[in-house]
This record gives sequence, C-alpha cells and structure tokens, in this order.
Amino acid sequence: MLGSAVYMARWRGAARRLLKVHRKELAERDVWLFSSGPVGEEREDAERWTTPKLVKKMLPRIGAHEHVVFGGRVPADPRNFVERAMARDTPPELQDRRDWQEIDNWAKWIGETLQYREGGDHRSN
Repeated sequence: MLGSAVYMARWRGAARRLLKVHRKELAERDVWLFSSGPVGEEREDAERWTTPKLVKKMLPRIGAHEHVVFGGRVPADPRNFVERAMARDTPPELQDRRDWQEIDNWAKWIGETLQYREGGDHRSN
C-alpha cells in the first residue's frame, strides 16, 4: 500500500517522489494506492480534488490494483495558510471524516486477497 494526504489535488511531495522514483520496483509488486483528504461537505467535483493527476497517470503504469479515497481531517494544530483556511472554513462536525472501520476493512481485504489468491498474477509482495 502506498498513499498520501491530498492537499489542493496533489499528494504530499515525499509520496509523489517515492511513486516516481520507485515506479519500476512498484510495478513488480502488488500495490494498492490510497488518498486521504476530503473533509467538509460532499462536492460534485470531489474526484477532481481527491484523485491527483499523478495517481491517475501512475496507476496503470505500475499496475496498481486500485486507488481508494478515505476521508481526511483538518489538522488539529494548523501551521500554514492552507491549514488555517481549512480549519476556519470547515464546520467542526465535518473536520474529521476518517472512518477507521472502513480503513481497517480495506487493509484486511488486501491481506485476504494476497493470502488466498489462486492462479493468475503472482507478483512478489
């Protein structure tokens, strides 16, 4: 699994670099991608903001099984302009959209998929 928080429709810099620099090695492994980011009200154009262009481009190149998006949260201690704006503009009840059960279920599903895979593609883990 490889993922990142999403800010302004982009993964964090370290995650972008890892995805680019290690794309060949990732292509030889079973990889699932995830993003964490949406907070606040649901938006019609949510995918535009939660699925970065780089992820869309790299998903087929590395043969990742999928990309999922989990709810995020507004930083508890905003440190920059963007984080302060998020904290100011997002109602308190919508500032933490993380669903730990959903995340846990996804991780368990990946583990079960790897454990019980029969035939097909047997890339190394």
